[in-house]
Amino acid sequence: RNKFPFVKISDLLTAKPIRGTLIKSEVLDSEVGNTSYRYLTSKNIVDNEIDIEQITEIPEQDKKVNKYCLKENDIIISVVTTDVIKVAIAKDIGDLKIVMSNMLYKLTPNPDKVHPLFLKAVLSNPAASRLFKVYSTGTGATSTLPIDVLCNTEITLPPLEKQNMFVKNYV
Repeated sequence: RNKFPFVKISDLLTAKPIRGTLIKSEVLDSEVGNTSYRYLTSKNIVDNEIDIEQITEIPEQDKKVNKYCLKENDIIISVVTTDVIKVAIAKDIGDLKIVMSNMLYKLTPNPDKVHPLFLKAVLSNPAASRLFKVYSTGTGATSTLPIDVLCNTEITLPPLEKQNMFVKNYV
């Protein structure tokens, strides 16, 4: 029997999850000077890591885009459901302003409740991918994970001490 409680993912976050934004192709293809803005798409998530070197540099953006920018330890999860859901964590991003595409969700874990790498490991688990695929909407390449399904998914949550041990030993 499981001795740890089940907790909704939404209860482990400091803010409501948000979906990224669409930046028009003419902006993505435009000449860029030296800017700290980058545009993250799911193709930049390789083996559940953000490939920082391959993220598209984009022109300086209006401040309203900042809500779509990643902060350290934010978790990114793909909206499109395939056999394997892409999940990554924002690590070592420094001064970069990484804007998420509209095909990604951002989760901001509450470090007082869940270790970000523990949550990433849970969301990266093949069982989570199967669950999300079952509850996705649409079909084929347009099959997407509704935000309410993600938020209301319950996970087993050991105490932080055990999460830290898990992260230290397995992540």
